[in-house]
Amino acid sequence: MVNPLICERCGRDLETDDAISIIEGVCAGCRRVEAAAFKGPTAPPTPKQSAPRLYAPASGFRGASAAQPNTPTAQHVGGAAPRRERSAAELLSGAVDVPSIRRRGGVTFVESSEPGRGAGVRPARRRRDLAIGVGTGLIITFVFITYWLANSRQTGTAVLVEPARDLALTLSVKPATATVTVDGQPLQPIDDQGRFRIAVDGRDASEKWLEVSADGFYPIRRPVSVLSGIEDATIELVPMPFELAIRTDPPQAEVWINGTLRGVTPVTLTSLPDDKVTLLVRRAGYADLVREIAAPQTGGRIDLNLELQPASPTLLVESDPPGAMIRVGGKVVGVAPVSIPMAMTDGAVIVSAALDGYEPQERKVSLASMGPDRQVASRFSLKPAMIEVRIETQPPGGVVRVDGREIGPSPALVKFESSQAGKLVRVEAMRGTAHLGGMDFTVPARSPGAALVVPMAFRGERVAFVLSPRTGTSAEYVTLLDQLSEQIHRLGADQQFAVFAATDEGVDRWPADGSATSATSGQKIRAYDMVRAVRPVKTARLTDALNAAMAVEPGSVWLFVGGAVNRAALTAFAESIAGKNVAVHLVTTTESGDGQWLASWASRQRGTYTVLGRDALPAIASGERGDD
Repeated sequence: MVNPLICERCGRDLETDDAISIIEGVCAGCRRVEAAAFKGPTAPPTPKQSAPRLYAPASGFRGASAAQPNTPTAQHVGGAAPRRERSAAELLSGAVDVPSIRRRGGVTFVESSEPGRGAGVRPARRRRDLAIGVGTGLIITFVFITYWLANSRQTGTAVLVEPARDLALTLSVKPATATVTVDGQPLQPIDDQGRFRIAVDGRDASEKWLEVSADGFYPIRRPVSVLSGIEDATIELVPMPFELAIRTDPPQAEVWINGTLRGVTPVTLTSLPDDKVTLLVRRAGYADLVREIAAPQTGGRIDLNLELQPASPTLLVESDPPGAMIRVGGKVVGVAPVSIPMAMTDGAVIVSAALDGYEPQERKVSLASMGPDRQVASRFSLKPAMIEVRIETQPPGGVVRVDGREIGPSPALVKFESSQAGKLVRVEAMRGTAHLGGMDFTVPARSPGAALVVPMAFRGERVAFVLSPRTGTSAEYVTLLDQLSEQIHRLGADQQFAVFAATDEGVDRWPADGSATSATSGQKIRAYDMVRAVRPVKTARLTDALNAAMAVEPGSVWLFVGGAVNRAALTAFAESIAGKNVAVHLVTTTESGDGQWLASWASRQRGTYTVLGRDALPAIASGERGDD
């Protein structure tokens, strides 16, 4: 037997750890020699001094003599002998040493006279064995795949029957009224539950067809073949949609299915058998008709012929916003929107709507205006209710003002828009030109039950003195200051006052913080000192002094002016205090050509015009003495 682990060229043992040597049958040394032959001439290697290793002739070859082995020329183990260089003439002439091949006893030998190549063994049987193995593997794989494909094919949902014996298949069908046929031959049920018995011959492997059908259901057709271990089967048919035909008298009525408008009569609809059908038929002037429709057991069609009844007259009341309490004839009938059946078809009824936070409304509704739908509609558009606040003063008698707007004497009823709820407003009470009291309050969301009481502490009239010391002579200047001091002296203890002087630098105030103070003896003396300290000016800032005086909210203003009066400043001041409850008195040192205009201006401001030396200075009104 040929040893497959011997090199085909040199006869040496192949390297068992070299896969390429095992596959090709050529050792690594021979492969290197062959590779070097293709690379061209190379320098001869340095001869190695190691003793050559000779291989004994291979034993076991068929036809080989043991006494005379076919021993090739000894080969070097350490490496191949140097290649003999060939000239181009040799290559062209074809005189190339080609290894000769000969066979002996089924073994192929390769011989060559070229150094490094001797007689070798080429076991051709290896390739033959490899081809036989690969072919056998492919045949086995093909047979396995063919067998698997043949067994994996299935026909529909066929029920397989063991061919070795007969089986009886019990078939249950739904619905129980279904018809069952096998290859067109009808079967009889074995009970009223829809069960059938199908006998299957185990020797008959042919395919049969099973068909199940029923009215109103989709039929089913299935193949039946040899059964294997299956004795019970169930087939349930799928129901088909049914038709619902609706006719009404009178026609043209709306048809609603499960809350969805599907058309007007006459109409034919399609519905699934599993759906729950709620039918509503509606027509103006007729009572609504409601029915529950059940799907037929055997499918098909449902025909409905409905007769509508005239509706009772109704009164439909709506409100904007909805939710108002509705009364008809004084009796509560519900919350808007509401439909009220009416026993009469003519006449009139009183309908009212009331909703919290809105003004109530009431109207008369005539039933004679009933339309063809036998319905009378009435709609209320409600307006947000006013928030009413009752304001009183303590002690009573004060005139109420809200955010500067005069309402009237207390008790006063103040109305606010609903949009003003939560707003902070100022409430004050006045008595003539005297400021009595005030407070801030928040507008409530709804009308309160109790009144709002504004406490008042009577303080008498508040007086502001304004001095414009623009004068040409010292006598006029002294007279102006003396008359101002005299008026301060005349103030009552229940009154308050403040002094403002226009100077070149601005406005001097007393008290220095610009507020009003009580007219006590000590406060009056301090005011005299402030007045005597004022000196005449060339350009008095009258407008600034007047505006500063109005900051203390006086009931009256006394304006002492020396020299010519600035008409433009007076006109602007009158416009700024328009609508305010204040009186302005004008006092001058000399009479001028503008006397008539000045007197008219003071009269329009509910005050007096006085020329010192010509007119007597009027007395100051006191709160204890009454109003102006």
